[in-house]
Amino acid sequence: MEFEYECGNFESSTGKDVSFVRVADVSDVVKKSVNELNESGFFVEKSNIPKNLLWVLLTGDKGGKSTKLLMQFLNCKEQHSIQTARLLAIFEGDKDNYQCIQKLFGPVIEETKKVLSNITELDLKVDLTESTSPSKQPNFEIRGMANWPTELQELFRNCQNEYHSQRCLLCQKTAYFNSHSSNCDANKPSSASYSISEFWLSLGGDWEFIARLLGLTGPNGTFFCNFCHAQLKDLEKGKPHTPWLLHQGATASHIPTKKFPVRSFESILSDNDRFVKGGSVKSKVNQFHNCESTPVYQATGSVIDSVSCMPLHLSLGLGKQALDLVEREAISLDNTIKEANGEASPELVEAFQKREELILDCANLEELLENDYEAINSTEEKLQRFLAETAPCHQKEGRRYSTMCRMKLQMSSSTPLCRH
Repeated sequence: MEFEYECGNFESSTGKDVSFVRVADVSDVVKKSVNELNESGFFVEKSNIPKNLLWVLLTGDKGGKSTKLLMQFLNCKEQHSIQTARLLAIFEGDKDNYQCIQKLFGPVIEETKKVLSNITELDLKVDLTESTSPSKQPNFEIRGMANWPTELQELFRNCQNEYHSQRCLLCQKTAYFNSHSSNCDANKPSSASYSISEFWLSLGGDWEFIARLLGLTGPNGTFFCNFCHAQLKDLEKGKPHTPWLLHQGATASHIPTKKFPVRSFESILSDNDRFVKGGSVKSKVNQFHNCESTPVYQATGSVIDSVSCMPLHLSLGLGKQALDLVEREAISLDNTIKEANGEASPELVEAFQKREELILDCANLEELLENDYEAINSTEEKLQRFLAETAPCHQKEGRRYSTMCRMKLQMSSSTPLCRH
C-alpha cells in the first residue's frame, strides 16, 4: 500500500539536524487502510464496540535512532501487528523531546482529529459477521481468566453490578454499546456491510511519550502521574493510588485506595497558562503540576479516558505486581516458619534486609537528584539573566581587548630587533 509522504529537515533547539518523513494526507491513509483491512478480513466484530464505529489508536515510541508515530485500528484482530499498523511520521537526529514531537507529530495529530470528525465523508464500510453470542452484554472473557480470584472474575464480567461506575471509560463504552446496538443491528443479516459513522480516538505509548504529548515534564517531575496530581512522597509503599476513589471492595484486596485529584485536559491548559504568565521558570514548574508546555494532543475530560493501555506495558506492570505478591507471601511464610521453629532462614533474612536498604538508598538518591535538578535549573536561569544584563559590558570589553591586541601587534612589528 502506497501513501504520499513529505520529507525535510530542520535544526532542533539543541542545535542538531533533524530529518523527518510524514504523511501528506491522513484521510488517504484512513480510507485506504480501512478498505485493505476489510478486504483482507482483519475487521472483526467486538461485542464492546458498536459496528458503525471505528476505534483509532495513535501511538508512538523511540526505538534505536528514530521516533515514530503510528496509527492502529482496534476493531481489528491482531491490533498491534505490523499488518494493522500504519506509519504516520518518523524522525531521527535528536531525542524524542517536546519540541520535535510538537513540530513533526502535532500537525499530523490535528489532521487526524479533523479527518475523524468528518468520518462520514470518507464513506467507509466494513464487513462483519454476526456474533455467535446471543447476549447483547459484551463478553470480556480473556485467556487465563479462570486463574483469577472469583470476585475479580465477577467484577470483570458483570459491568452492571454494584461496581459499575459512570466515571469508568470501560463502563461508559459498555453502556454506549447497549444503547446503540439495537439501532446498529436492526434488520441486519448474519454477514453484512456496516457504514462507519462514528469514531473513538485514543492515545498509546509509554509513560514518557504520553507525557510529551500532554506537555508534562515526565516521570521525574514532582507531579509525575499523567492521570492525576499524585506526588511520589504522598504514595505509601504497597498501596495503590487512583485518580478517583473506587467503590469499597472494587479492588482485589482490602488495601485502602488513596484518592488524588484527576488530571484533565482542561486542568493541563489552565496550569500551563498560569506557568507561562508566571514567567515560565522551569525550577518552579512543580507549582503548576509540572505542566511545562501546551499539550500536543488536546481533548476534553479526564486524560485517563483518552489513553489506551498498551499490552506490553500493561503486562510488565502486572508481572511486577505479581512478583511483589509472591515476595510478600514468601516473607509471610518465613515469619510463620520463624514463629514455629524459633528461627528463619538466615540467607533469606539477609537478602530481604539488603533489599530494603537498597530501596531506601534509591529513594534518598532520587530525592537528592530532584533537588540537584532544581538547583541546576535555578543556577542556569540566574546565569542567563546575568549574561543578558551584562551583554553590553561584555561587548564593550571585547572590543577594547581586540583593540589592545592589535596595537601590541603593530608595536611589536614596528620595533627593530637589536643585534649584537
